[in-house]
Amino acid sequence: MVRLGERIFLVVGEDFFQRQRAIESIKKKIPKSSSLNTITLYCREIDLKVLKENLFTFSFDKEKILIFKETQNLSSRVKDFLFKNIKKIITFNYVIFEIERDYQKLNKDKDFIKDKFFSFLFRKATPFKLSSFFLKASLEDFKLSIRRGDLNSSLFILEKLFKEVPKRKDILGMQILGILINEFGFLKNPYEKEKYFSYLWEADRKIKEKGIDSHLAITQALVKMFLR
Repeated sequence: MVRLGERIFLVVGEDFFQRQRAIESIKKKIPKSSSLNTITLYCREIDLKVLKENLFTFSFDKEKILIFKETQNLSSRVKDFLFKNIKKIITFNYVIFEIERDYQKLNKDKDFIKDKFFSFLFRKATPFKLSSFFLKASLEDFKLSIRRGDLNSSLFILEKLFKEVPKRKDILGMQILGILINEFGFLKNPYEKEKYFSYLWEADRKIKEKGIDSHLAITQALVKMFLR
């Protein structure tokens, strides 16, 4: 018999990177996860007909990992469907529900607690309660966001990094510029590489010669590079 807690996982937290780490941690614990298809569903956009096809039509006999993003935005129809069919769904699927809310605040939300689907998740799923208070950004996170071309994440991490070292911004700024030079040094298009490097040299001059705040100078460079 399949236990609900072994197949259903709940990730709750405000910070994007904490949630991603939790999801990756869950996937590593799932047997043979590397050989399973992963389907990511964005709850605000879910069409019930398409959802049914993903769950019961496509490779029905093959196990999958289903990740529901922004679970708090599920429509009433989809929640009712999931609630009524969850035992059938987890027969061939591992399901990760991700909620972009602070766990403590969510636990005090009366409308949320009274919702039969969400109260079911809180009672039956294996929970991953995340606290953004303890999260520390890392230079590795910054590198990954650059490689993904994700400007919003890059700026978010950059802000966290500078908040964590308020007294040594100049040193951190040089570290980050070094990372950017290294990352964009692999570009094959010579024109694009020259353009990117010109923005980085400009940021370097602003910091060293004009005394402009490192965070501001690098932020301006990133915006120019990604929104050119």
